Amino acid sequence: MYKHYFKQMLQLFKENKLISCISILGTALSICMIMVIVIIYQMKTENIAPETNRDRMLYINTICVEEEDGGEGISRLSRYLMLEGFDKLQLPERIAAVSRGDETIMSIQGKKKAEKGVLMHTDASFWKMFDFTFIAGSAYTEEEFESGVKCVVIDEAYARTLYGSAEMAVGKRIDLDYEAYTVKGVVKPVNPFFHATYANVWRSYTIDSEAANRTVTAGRGGGYYGILHSYILAASSSDIPAIRIELQQMLDRLNANNKKVKLSFNGDAVNHLAQTFRFNTRDLSTFMLRCYLIIMLLLLVPAINLTGLTFSYMQKRKSEMGVRRAFGATKLQLLKQVLIENVVYSLIGGVIGLLLAYFSILFFDELLLKPTMQGVTMMSLDLLHPLVFVYTFLFCLILNCLSAGIPAWRVSRANIVSSINH
Repeated sequence: MYKHYFKQMLQLFKENKLISCISILGTALSICMIMVIVIIYQMKTENIAPETNRDRMLYINTICVEEEDGGEGISRLSRYLMLEGFDKLQLPERIAAVSRGDETIMSIQGKKKAEKGVLMHTDASFWKMFDFTFIAGSAYTEEEFESGVKCVVIDEAYARTLYGSAEMAVGKRIDLDYEAYTVKGVVKPVNPFFHATYANVWRSYTIDSEAANRTVTAGRGGGYYGILHSYILAASSSDIPAIRIELQQMLDRLNANNKKVKLSFNGDAVNHLAQTFRFNTRDLSTFMLRCYLIIMLLLLVPAINLTGLTFSYMQKRKSEMGVRRAFGATKLQLLKQVLIENVVYSLIGGVIGLLLAYFSILFFDELLLKPTMQGVTMMSLDLLHPLVFVYTFLFCLILNCLSAGIPAWRVSRANIVSSINH
């Protein structure tokens, strides 16, 4: 019987190539589109090297300072605040401070052409918090950080461009904005999607006299105004609520010791998801609801269009079903045949959708991901999780079966004589 179904389905496909192809491509494009969207979301949010601890991270970008004369300002953090406040926290596993996103000109002696890149200032703890892949050399140590030694870490793409290879770069001089430094290490390039770690060259922030200041300064802000962001790594994601409480206790202690200013966070200490998509932690449920609604709409719109096409197609088959019923076929048999046909179309569409997703990742990675300044992207086929495909395919299969099954059920219940005459 099933062999007969497949023979008839093949014949119907030949007779109605346009509708059959639209049905298959609708499923394929829906699966491809959803998988690519999910992969980009994963790139932004999942634990992927070098940011392998995103689920345990908290970020503090700015601090609000109220002066005793009524003045108020919002600023990034100072090193004095890091030393007197953040470094005394007990619950975090590790704390780092960085200054992100400056553009610099990199050059070497004897080479006329200079390269533009993104510079990040960090402390030594930064290299222990994230899992960079060192191609050659190593990161600067705590001693080198405290001493303000002029050494840097660069990415492999720039090492090859400037020196020919990563190994040849280590120990050599490099000029950043025409100031001499020594290359201490070379790491695998980082994609701009990794907002917390992305740069082309990293150096100690103690080289900058403003950022390195360890004491209270004169003027406004009480020494708390600075240029740093704080990264906090919890030992476990379950510790994050307790760390937020400890952070507030830290501010209360600092406010009690300094009556001239009052510190408060400009928003919560945000997790990685809130940091990436720029919203407050309290809005997380709303954000996730919007994501689910967008995915549902992307799946439902083609499904609604397919339903209209399928209903029109089933009307054309009304006389065929009337003849089959006249020769003894039951309503259930007719419905089962239509569903089997649709399952086969869905399977074909699913395979094509999966291949399209692979093709998109391999050949359109620069459109889907932000390339580095050297044109390097980090898209990987490993991000095509089987469960994402399975869930998307099942959803499309259910929608396709409903879009075909409901019209088939209505047609199969029609009067046999009127169906034949139709």
